[in-house]
Parts: sequence; C-alpha cells; structure tokens
Amino acid sequence: MSYFGLILLLFVLALINTAIAFSAIKNFLASHTMIDSPRTFETFKQLVRRQMIQALVQVAFLLPMGFLGGYGIVTHRLTTKEFVVFLLFNGVVFLLAKMGKGNEERARSMKVIDPTLEDQYRAVCRSWVRKALPDF
Repeated sequence: MSYFGLILLLFVLALINTAIAFSAIKNFLASHTMIDSPRTFETFKQLVRRQMIQALVQVAFLLPMGFLGGYGIVTHRLTTKEFVVFLLFNGVVFLLAKMGKGNEERARSMKVIDPTLEDQYRAVCRSWVRKALPDF
C-alpha cells in the first residue's frame, strides 16, 4: 500500500466510524423524545457508552492520519497535490464533527420525566462530555 493509500484508508475508516456514530444518535432521537422510564435511560446509557468508545476509535484513526500527513509533507513522501487532498480530508472530518454536535446536544438535553433518573441522566451526560471512558 502506498503512503497516501494508508492516509486514505484511515480517512475512510474514520468516515465509516462517523456514519455509524451519527446514525446511532439519530435513531435514538427518532425513537425517544424524552427519558421517560428506566428502560429508556438504560438505552440512553448504552448509546453513550458506544459513542464514547467510538470517539476513542476515531482518535485511533485521526491521530495517525494527522501524523502521516505532517510527516509526509516534511519528508516529501506526499506530493503537494496529495497534501492538499489530505487537508481536504481533515476539513471533511471537521465539518462532519460540527454537523453531528447538534444531535449530541439534543441527546444531552432531553427532558427527564422520572425525577429519580434526573441526577443519573445528568451524570451520564457529564461523563459523555468530560471523560474518555464510560464510568456508569
């Protein structure tokens, strides 16, 4: 596999990971408008766990991609054209991440009907934003 081919592979894997993550949140929001039961809350926690793991997987794709791009331009393993395409890849990843934030925020600001779940829901949401691994 060529040097640029490896960068392309990492980019495609990151896109697939992004699509899976966005789809999961979108499906959850389509079927749940609020946290109205312990069962819905458990479904939400499962979603958040997967999202947190997928974020780490995304880092595993994007960090090497970034390193390879930077190293490739410095060592002339990438042509100028390939480096421009690499920058475009990063732009696509950035834009997709920005687009997905809205649904993530919607999932983190759902109405919780059961008062006994409110604090737990907020704790899971805090963990989602502030921690690398689920702690719930």
